[in-house]
Amino acid sequence: TEAFQYYTHREKMRQIGREDDLEKINRIALRIAKEVADETGTLFAGGISNTNIFSENKEIQKKVCNMFDEQVRWSKEEGAEYMIAETFSFLGEAEIALDVIK
Repeated sequence: TEAFQYYTHREKMRQIGREDDLEKINRIALRIAKEVADETGTLFAGGISNTNIFSENKEIQKKVCNMFDEQVRWSKEEGAEYMIAETFSFLGEAEIALDVIK
């Protein structure tokens, strides 16, 4: 059971004026998914997705890493058994995601 965290990262939430709700929204999604996983006897996954800001710029890559880091940390804290990283257009962004998940 995967928590629906697609585009619930800092950049997207900032764009819609909901950055202050970022952690709350992620944690609620994680708790709902965990409840379903527990009820159905399935594994429980957190998720991260593309940020739409990735570039070869090192400062941007650090922002991407920080966004992934907080989502992965919240997922671990809520008991996620594994992570799903999806919909990356750039290998470099996918590599950052993998490094954070590890």
